[in-house]
Amino acid sequence: MSAAKISRLDFEKQFHDAKATTPGKGDFIYRLGILVEADKYAYSLFGDLAGKMVLEIGCGTGENAVKLAAEGARVFAIDISTEMVRKTIQQSQQKSLDNQITVLEMNAE
Repeated sequence: MSAAKISRLDFEKQFHDAKATTPGKGDFIYRLGILVEADKYAYSLFGDLAGKMVLEIGCGTGENAVKLAAEGARVFAIDISTEMVRKTIQQSQQKSLDNQITVLEMNAE
């Protein structure tokens, strides 16, 4: 008897659901601070975000969605992972930015 083959999208969803529920804060590269300067530079390229609409594909735990909304953007955040979507919604509510962030569970394909 052969094991049932799982689709790539289902595999990705399961992987990110597991990652979202694993103890620890974010990816190790971010924990080490390696991308701090790169992130600062990337955000500086956006300019004034007040009133702009942003689509974030693969929102993960919502850190970028919250940062963008805090700068005045209306954010539409999507992720394939139920758990990542839940974390993004939770972060947006904790920061009182849930009126500026719409979060959807979906793939980007």
